[in-house]
Amino acid sequence: MNQRLPKQFIVTGCTQGIGEATCRALLQQGNKVLGLDLKTPSAALADHPNFQFENADLTQEGMYERWLELFKTYAPDAVVHSAGMGTMGRFGEIPRERERFMVKLNVLATLDVVHAAVAQGRMKNPLHLVLISSTAGISCVPGMAVYSASKHFVSGLAHSVHEEVQIRGLPIQISTLTPPPVRTKFRENMGFEERQKRITGVLMPEDVAADVLHVLKHPQQSRITGLMHRISFKVLRHLLPKRFLHRKIYEASLFDLQPLKSKS
Repeated sequence: MNQRLPKQFIVTGCTQGIGEATCRALLQQGNKVLGLDLKTPSAALADHPNFQFENADLTQEGMYERWLELFKTYAPDAVVHSAGMGTMGRFGEIPRERERFMVKLNVLATLDVVHAAVAQGRMKNPLHLVLISSTAGISCVPGMAVYSASKHFVSGLAHSVHEEVQIRGLPIQISTLTPPPVRTKFRENMGFEERQKRITGVLMPEDVAADVLHVLKHPQQSRITGLMHRISFKVLRHLLPKRFLHRKIYEASLFDLQPLKSKS
């Protein structure tokens, strides 16, 4: 029997892209949503009677304790952790400060919410945690090394903790949603805006939001967004030589970033 869609949600990264689309999709179904972000939400979202907003820096010290407070006061049925960032370029040429901040947001902020979710489980409070990862977290992406590594962390953490809480009998469901390239400001900020127009199969944030709702209604450990992408990742990864596949990913992602010429 399918589970009922939860009625109380917390969504991080709620002011743009996948997070905003997820908020709108949940609100359209009559749910209540608490959005967390550093930026201000759109007027349409902020004015919705079932939407609350909290300005929050997920990378700050003490965020784990804040998560515990939110779980106690807001009592969400589910959390959709969509906040994240990425960088693109040759490894060693991206400012290390930007990479370090990305690790704080993509890795340490995720660690905080997963720790808080498990703490809820120890108190026998049911919770469904949906982490937005990326196909970069299940493949090798030259030109996006640190971003890919951070998403590998998200996927690995989610899968390992999911199995552990099942063994321990805690009422926690952890799902990982793994979208391919999505047309969002997130990718524009990586310098991807023009390049992504030349890639086939780029999804819209609404496509991912629809998959979030699917996973909430039909809990599963992991899911790649888009039927064709699910097929290609499950089949092509085993059929094509790794180096050939990595080269194609590199060309599709970066286009004008040619391999460095060796010095004579």
